[in-house]
Amino acid sequence: MSIVEERNVRAAPDADEAGQTSHPLERVRDATVPVVAGSAPWQMLLAGPVVALVSLVAAVLVTDAAGLPLRDPDHVAGRRLLLVLALVAVLVVLDVVVRAARRSDTLRPSVAAMQAVRRERWRLGRGLAVGSALISFYLTYLAYRNLKSVVPLLRPEHFDRQLADLDRALFLGQDPAALLQAVLGTGVSAHVLSAGYMLFFAFIPVTLAGALVFSRDLRAGLFYTTAQSINWLLGAGSYFLLPSVGPIYGEPAAFADLPVTGVGRLQELLLDQRLQFLGDPGAGTAQSIAAFSSLHVSIFFTGVLAAHLLRLDRRVKLAAWLLLAVTLLSTVYLGWHYVVDDIAGLLLAAMSVALACVLTGFKLRRDPRTSAASEPDVTAAPLPLRVPRSVRWREMLAGPAVAVATIVAAVVATDAVGLPLRDPDHVAALYLALVGGSTLMLVGLDVVVRAAHRSGCFPPARADMGRVRRERWTSRAGVAAGGALIGFYATYLAYRNLKSIVPLLRPDELFDRQLAILDRDLFFGHDPAALLHSLLGTGLSTHVLSTAYVAFIVFLPLTIGLALVFSRDLQTGLFYTTAQSINWVLGIGSYFLLPSLGPIYFEPGAFAALPASDVTYLQGVLLDQRSAFMADPASATPQSIAAFASLHVSMSFTAVMAAHLLGLGRRLRIALWIWFVVTVLGTIYLGWHYVLDDVGGVVLGALALALARACTGIDLRAARERSAQAELDRGAVRYLRTSCL
Repeated sequence: MSIVEERNVRAAPDADEAGQTSHPLERVRDATVPVVAGSAPWQMLLAGPVVALVSLVAAVLVTDAAGLPLRDPDHVAGRRLLLVLALVAVLVVLDVVVRAARRSDTLRPSVAAMQAVRRERWRLGRGLAVGSALISFYLTYLAYRNLKSVVPLLRPEHFDRQLADLDRALFLGQDPAALLQAVLGTGVSAHVLSAGYMLFFAFIPVTLAGALVFSRDLRAGLFYTTAQSINWLLGAGSYFLLPSVGPIYGEPAAFADLPVTGVGRLQELLLDQRLQFLGDPGAGTAQSIAAFSSLHVSIFFTGVLAAHLLRLDRRVKLAAWLLLAVTLLSTVYLGWHYVVDDIAGLLLAAMSVALACVLTGFKLRRDPRTSAASEPDVTAAPLPLRVPRSVRWREMLAGPAVAVATIVAAVVATDAVGLPLRDPDHVAALYLALVGGSTLMLVGLDVVVRAAHRSGCFPPARADMGRVRRERWTSRAGVAAGGALIGFYATYLAYRNLKSIVPLLRPDELFDRQLAILDRDLFFGHDPAALLHSLLGTGLSTHVLSTAYVAFIVFLPLTIGLALVFSRDLQTGLFYTTAQSINWVLGIGSYFLLPSLGPIYFEPGAFAALPASDVTYLQGVLLDQRSAFMADPASATPQSIAAFASLHVSMSFTAVMAAHLLGLGRRLRIALWIWFVVTVLGTIYLGWHYVLDDVGGVVLGALALALARACTGIDLRAARERSAQAELDRGAVRYLRTSCL
């Protein structure tokens, strides 16, 4: 047989896509792995949404009885839903790759093998079922948070004394928490159990995503997700049945010997939120304290029961039991719950599983091979990065050099006021970890997208992806991109420290009055913020500008990640990242030059008509932090208030000008100009800055680009020419494809 004939024979099973008969094995696989199989598929699909609907209706009625609207405080439910959906998307790709690798007995499966797995497992119907289950779960959680929040309003009585008496009766007059602390000690055990308790926040999304993605039979995943949704509803009912706050709040002295842990800080935060909520229920914060029964225990035990009923691997069952045991110990040891609460949690889990069986119609006696979850054991190494031409050492070292200079300045300045260099709340480290992880994901996307464009098909062939990888991602360029990110956030760390000590090194020197007078002179005696309030109104405009202002937290890392990953020439990404790093340095200098607070703190009455928004909440938090820092600089969170010049405007303007200097696309430039204008309006409208602060920000943005060019030595004209040539090449490719069609 010739090579051509052999290729034709191997390609025959996929001929059905061209209208021919499919291969018999393909039909068998399609028949044996349905999207949702069983005697009542619609019952299975609708179970989760029904639970969500019932929970939401109950929440609307109950919160209305308490005089409150249904809401998502701090957008917790929405954020968690987005995180889980992203996790599921990643796991779907992993599921396809791993199953294809096992089928073809190679670590690098062919595109055909992956396509076959995708067609078998991830059709539109299955995707809709998974998405519906997750959305329903988090809608139920949203309703649960609202129901739990209003318990003290509708049932102000407490049953903590009775529950504590029952606990002591079960343990022959002894306090079970005191017994555990005596047996386990109050040192390392406290930290271990605290960490074990906090695993709950990862357990839910990980197990939901795993069950919905890796289950051979999707019905098992839908059953498990429905059971966990029911836990929220039953748990909310138990809170109304026996309202209680738990041992840590009922008898705090019994836990005074425990060291400070993550759980201890969480308990203090929840208490503060409860007091704030009871003081003003309509303010927006929800309270989350309720003891009977334990939802941690209920949800973990549901996982244990599901592992046994679905006949999962022995190691999975052992892990589930271990997590349950740690949770039982930690809830009592750390004071979250009474023992009776945990017993009730076990009962709720059993009820949730039983109700899930009824609602979904799922038959638990199944062939274990069809219900066991696959266990991927193949790991893929991250792809290294390369650019069309080599990256020079000067470009690689520019960002780290800025970081080193800024950190040295921060060490000297903070030492002058008797403070150490620090990363309060680990913000800089957390941002670096998040942006670094996101950048690694973008690297994979970059390789796939460019390979698909080059080959004109999706998914692209491995050979095409290999060529793109060799062209764009090498260790040298990977070090350059990683160094740029680390340098940027190291500079940010130094910036936070320097900004915090401005009022210590320049005390009682504020230039707000002079800046406000200059603003009014520029606008013929009028306050520019008042003019904007009159022109735009103080309703919807406030929320729009507030959202845009807060979105800056996403804008900055997003543009840096995209610049470092998707630029044809890594030099341009390094140039942009260095320019934004320099903005931190220049901003610090401007804070020391003209110390000021900003209109919202200097003339708060001018903004009293604005409705509550995310920005007003943030402004209150920053003011509280400044007051605490000024009272005790050594232990309090560093203050972050400084008006001149506006770093929001500076960095946004840097992005706009970089797009022009590098010859980027017209639509991108227009989008960045819109962003810049909205940012300028938001800073003045919301009271963050004076107009002169924004003018200063524009100057800083331009200066940062000039210094970045000097530091990196980039040839901007050559960069624009390469960008223009790339646009011509893309146009030619589109023309050729259109002509061929």
